Amino acid sequence: MSDTKKNLGYQTAYTIINTCVPLITSPYLSRVLEAKQLGVFSYSFSVITYFMLFAALGIENHGTRTIAAAEGDDKKTNSLFWTIYAIELFASVMAIIAYIVFCFTFCNNNRLIFAIMGFELLASMLTINWLFFGLGEFKLSATRNIITKLATVVCIFIFVKSPSDLWKYTAIMVAGNVLSQFILWFYLPKAIKPVRIRKTEFIDNVKQVLILFIPILAMSVYQTMDKTMLGLITGESSGFSESGFYYNADKIVNIPIGVIGGIGTVLLPKITGLIAKKDTQNANRLFCNSLELSVLVASAMAFGIAAVAKEFTPIFFGPGYEPCILLIVVLAPVMLIKAVSISARNQYLIPYHYDSKYIQSVLLGVVVNLFSNILLIPRYGALGAVIGTLLAELAASAVQMAFICRKVNMKLTAFKCFFYIFSGFVMLIMVRVLAHFLHGGVLCLGLEIICGAISYCLVILIEYSVRNKQNLLLSAKQIYRSFLT
Repeated sequence: MSDTKKNLGYQTAYTIINTCVPLITSPYLSRVLEAKQLGVFSYSFSVITYFMLFAALGIENHGTRTIAAAEGDDKKTNSLFWTIYAIELFASVMAIIAYIVFCFTFCNNNRLIFAIMGFELLASMLTINWLFFGLGEFKLSATRNIITKLATVVCIFIFVKSPSDLWKYTAIMVAGNVLSQFILWFYLPKAIKPVRIRKTEFIDNVKQVLILFIPILAMSVYQTMDKTMLGLITGESSGFSESGFYYNADKIVNIPIGVIGGIGTVLLPKITGLIAKKDTQNANRLFCNSLELSVLVASAMAFGIAAVAKEFTPIFFGPGYEPCILLIVVLAPVMLIKAVSISARNQYLIPYHYDSKYIQSVLLGVVVNLFSNILLIPRYGALGAVIGTLLAELAASAVQMAFICRKVNMKLTAFKCFFYIFSGFVMLIMVRVLAHFLHGGVLCLGLEIICGAISYCLVILIEYSVRNKQNLLLSAKQIYRSFLT
């Protein structure tokens, strides 16, 4: 088995665990903490995210592609690691100081939650994931994350028992992140040796990090802005319930995005290595294949979640979360849009150093999200924030793909992607027709999921069989093999 397949396997295993954790904890937390306290958590986390962004800069993507481009040169890798980490350490210390000033100046409510959240910046200071990603060592990162995630779940069920335990939930989540980053340092001496940092190399890497920081900041701002603005505009008047509804809907929609993000994380160093060797033909082929696979998964998830949202929400979150149904349905297309943008970013724009195009697309997303939120949140609350997110993601993704299509022949890939979307739409119709004859409940939800999975796969197989003039079984085998290679 190739290293890429192994890495995808490790990342997939972690993604499955990461997907299952919210599915296990969300029903419990929505009932124990309730919408108001979840809204407080969502708002406070959105605030600390801004400081975490300045702590992290653009280091993860820059570090991954830079270490990968070193192509196993130990001396160069050692020098690059310490140079890049010095930048990260300095930025993290500055972010911690700024956050302390912020807490003493502006935090009049929920001070304990904001104080606990501050330790997220310690996790940022310890982050060296990018080194192991660049080296292609995904097993270590995946196993570490799986262990800490499972420990977090156990602690939530043991210690979080009522709305007053919000501080415990916050502490558990933060401690899990800090521990996850700290563990990697025990493995650092095996991979890296101490070297002296050269001033010229430090300055050069600062410039590259800051270039990548602009789109990461912009993208993270518009992904976090809706939560922050929702808390500021409707927080006190709605008792943070609107923020809580949005938090739950956003969590459900973002679970499948982790699967797609995992594909991008693994292939970024692989494609960067191919480009470093001037093998652009295989790099572009890998990009097209990853885009196709991402859209295949995202179409199934997006249309599937939208199809079962009405029955899923009351079972999963419990009574009082009915507003989440509409939010989930409207937000579901974001999965598909993000699948395209993640592939475009991690498998093409960043490896090829098209940073300016990446920046332009994300800045457009920020502008669209800001004005959408200003116009829609005061009138529609959480629904307005959802629409703003949808429009921002669509604008950024459209700009990215318009640029890439001028560089790469995407006709066949585009045809397949559009057909996966069509298959998802057929699945949605089939599920809602079935739901019309059922009466809700867990059994109904199970039947809808089975019906959706069968109809989605069947439509894809029929199209592939007709196009290639062969039987369904042979088509299934060929589709399976094509993604493995």
